[in-house]
Amino acid sequence: MIPQYYMPPNQRLAYLEQQAQPNMYQMPQQNNSMFLKGRPVASLEEARASMIDFDGSIYYFPDLANNRIYTKQFNLDGTSSLKVYEVVTTPAPMAQESMPVGDFVTKEDFQKTVSALCAEIDKLKGVQQKQNDESKPAYEF
Repeated sequence: MIPQYYMPPNQRLAYLEQQAQPNMYQMPQQNNSMFLKGRPVASLEEARASMIDFDGSIYYFPDLANNRIYTKQFNLDGTSSLKVYEVVTTPAPMAQESMPVGDFVTKEDFQKTVSALCAEIDKLKGVQQKQNDESKPAYEF
């Protein structure tokens, strides 16, 4: 746009009149920045004693020493509500204990024990088992 001191007088007058009258079709500029209401506190009692607006907006009071956040707002019935949010850390899962080096069973010992148990089961059932071949287990795995 041309600066107004370079305009002819009749255009300058029209320009000044246009600047003096607000445009009714323009929307007013609003501040779109969002912010939280509240302040850091040291305890629940300090958050409880803090003053808040009556418009029902939520106020946030972080308590960094106790890992809590307090919220406070006025309700429709005129009372105020105070809520407490606390950080809870879950314990890490316990590592499985490894088996000590001396506590193990060989495959041969395991098969002998299973064969002996199977023989006892068959004996209790009344079935005769051949005892000729002790090197071969009764059940294969």
